[in-house]
Amino acid sequence: MKKAYFTLIALVLLTACQVQAANITLNDVIVSLENQHLTVEESKENNESIFDKKLNDVKLNKYTLHDKTFLIYIYDSEENRKKGRKDFQKQTESMNTVSYDVYEVKNILIFYVYEKELDNSIDDGIDQAISNLERLEI
Repeated sequence: MKKAYFTLIALVLLTACQVQAANITLNDVIVSLENQHLTVEESKENNESIFDKKLNDVKLNKYTLHDKTFLIYIYDSEENRKKGRKDFQKQTESMNTVSYDVYEVKNILIFYVYEKELDNSIDDGIDQAISNLERLEI
C-alpha cells in the first residue's frame, strides 16, 4: 500500500512540474493589435536611443504605431519578462526619457514611446489588445 501511495504522489508531482503556461508569440501580439484596428509597421530605423537596447539579453522587435516607436520584447517566461523590466529601470534610472507607456502581459514586454502627447484612443486600443492577450488560451 505504501508503494502504491508513493507512486501516486510521485506521478502527481511529476505531472505538475511538466504543466507550464504557453507563451504568447509575436504574431499573437500583432493579431491582437490588429483586432483593435491598430496597425503596426516594422521599423528598420536604428536611432541608438535608450529604447533600442537589449533587455535581459532579449533583442527587441521594433515597430511604429501611428508614427511613434512601438517595441515588443518576447521572453521565454514571465519571470524573465520581469527581469527585462528591471533591466530597463536600471539602465534608465539616471536618464531623462521622453514620455512612454509600458505594457506587460505574461511573457511580453511592450514600450509605446509617444514622446509628448498620448492619444487616448490608441492607449485604449493597446489596453484592450493586452486584455485580450491575458485571456488568450494557448
